[in-house]
Amino acid sequence: MKHLSFGHVKPSPSLPGAGGGEAAVLRGPLASKVVNQLLLCTEWGELDFLLLDLPPGTGDVQITVNQSMGGRAGGREGGLSGAVVVTTPQELAVVDVVKGVRMMEGMKVPTLACVVNMAYFVCGSCQEKHYVFGGGGGGGDVKERIRGAMTVGKEKEGGREEEGVLSEEAFFELPLSPAVSRGNDRGRPVMMMEEGEMGGEEGGREGGQAAVQGVYFKLATRVAEEMFRRWYDGKVVPLVEYNDKNDVIVMRIFSKEAARQIRLRPADVRWSDPRTGEALKEGGEEKGAKVTPVTFEKKGNYGVSVLWSDGHYASIYTYEALERMAARIAAEKEEGENLIKMK
Repeated sequence: MKHLSFGHVKPSPSLPGAGGGEAAVLRGPLASKVVNQLLLCTEWGELDFLLLDLPPGTGDVQITVNQSMGGRAGGREGGLSGAVVVTTPQELAVVDVVKGVRMMEGMKVPTLACVVNMAYFVCGSCQEKHYVFGGGGGGGDVKERIRGAMTVGKEKEGGREEEGVLSEEAFFELPLSPAVSRGNDRGRPVMMMEEGEMGGEEGGREGGQAAVQGVYFKLATRVAEEMFRRWYDGKVVPLVEYNDKNDVIVMRIFSKEAARQIRLRPADVRWSDPRTGEALKEGGEEKGAKVTPVTFEKKGNYGVSVLWSDGHYASIYTYEALERMAARIAAEKEEGENLIKMK
């Protein structure tokens, strides 16, 4: 298994703390650049999966990583395939995780599984589970809040067993385990431990080494199955391109059942809101001038940014906004034709 971390980077004057024992002091934009270099400038070779261990929150790093995994074309390639959410039972941790789920869902990155770390502790004397950080058995509140974050702004779609929301099998609880802590300190991952190694029997059947290994195995199986399911379901990112012969922007939308396309005049796109698809109220004197797209750059799974011939580099046009834009323009055209008929 190949791995790369910022701590492996050779010390450099431009990156304080890289590879050494000092703190790596990086502002947001520089941290994003470093992550991009580690991700995109590494010769990974052939991979089955690429796992990214990202910090919690909704900051520059998460957004940059998602947008960078795009490329310039549509189709299956590019974009993050999914996210595994890790939280602890405390209220403040769950609040942050819910925000993260909403951000990822907004960028069309599905949540594949949720892990509640340090969910409980098994007493060596009574062998009972103690939920020392709250949450109670089963993590019902965490489950409902994660599911709620995945459905904000959507029509009700049922469970992930249908589409859109995690099923019961996608939630996992990891206990507080002394054996895991000792293994991490000594560079010995729990999945590589032999039975009883480093006091692995502590915690018994519910909280010992074997129980933790079982959770990890089920989690890995769940994520792999969900990744393959999504791949073979035929969900393909739309393809956006400019037809200079007809002076029209074409977006091709693919699904398992069919394919369709929408066509938009460049000026209509240029003078519409990239997030909502609504017409901009002010376009200035340039609004009537001819403008064409120079390049499209796919951003993750959810949209494209456009460099226009007038030098404007637009914010990200989401695929949903482009569809709403086409629907709005078609409705306005139909309304105009009806007014002409009435006259």
